[in-house]
Amino acid sequence: MNTDGGVKPIGAREASTNWSKHEIGGGRFVYLVAEQGDDAFVYDDDMQSIGSAFFLPMGDEDDGYVVAGIHVDERYQKKGIATALITEFAFQNNDASIYFRPDTGATRDDGTHLTIEGMILAKSMIGRNLAFWLPAYGDDDRAD
Repeated sequence: MNTDGGVKPIGAREASTNWSKHEIGGGRFVYLVAEQGDDAFVYDDDMQSIGSAFFLPMGDEDDGYVVAGIHVDERYQKKGIATALITEFAFQNNDASIYFRPDTGATRDDGTHLTIEGMILAKSMIGRNLAFWLPAYGDDDRAD
């Protein structure tokens, strides 16, 4: 099953390496780099950066991560790259659970608020059981 929303991994993914090659169609490839930590990056065939994702740990590393920012170059959008960045990050971090903060309409300094595109991504990933909504904790949100 392809859970990356259209981006197809080339070869087996291994947690011992921090990158993977993915076909995006038309004979073009992207390379995802996700180390254990708080971020993931994507590069094109020329190794030019075309996107990134940032995460906030929720307490202990076993608690998962909240998406705190994601960007994919406009030329590469709508190809499943944002989903692939997030799922690759989760894989490289021991299949960590990934959370999105529900939209409150407020912009948050930590980057965990959702744009319109972010809301579409979150609903898609949650609908496919690839991510979860961050439970509400009131004023002491765990990912702050």
